[in-house]
Amino acid sequence: MTKTASEPDVAAASSDAANAALARAKARIGTELPAVRFEIDRSDLRRYARACGETWPGYVQGDEAPPTFISALQSEGMGGDLFERDVPFKSMLHSDDAVELVAAIRPGDVLFATSYYRDAVLKQSRRGPMLFQTAEMLLRDEAGQLVGRVASSLVSF
Repeated sequence: MTKTASEPDVAAASSDAANAALARAKARIGTELPAVRFEIDRSDLRRYARACGETWPGYVQGDEAPPTFISALQSEGMGGDLFERDVPFKSMLHSDDAVELVAAIRPGDVLFATSYYRDAVLKQSRRGPMLFQTAEMLLRDEAGQLVGRVASSLVSF
């Protein structure tokens, strides 16, 4: 089937909308959310360990958080307004997290999460444009020392 001059160029319109979304996303780079304070409680660590099926006694007894515990803080620490959501795509999904634990998290710790928008990239797939967005949450203790980080990515297509 050949496109006639009167038919709209859907691919070009889609590409223009994707590029506009990329520009809005790029404008967010460096945007930082206010710090969120977390008080780490032994019972929270125990519940998390039980929910994850942890078996190491230090985790089960709540003496120390499993390395993946940082992810439990992520939804509150990163907030809902960090990523660009006004995008011209039908689907948006959380594609991955990269978690790094630098120091042990223990009961009684007071931690502060600061999150910022890191990057946006538009890629072409066989089915059209895809927008990849990345944000990072840094978790610090009361002395300001880095405890861990989570880089989180969303893809819209």
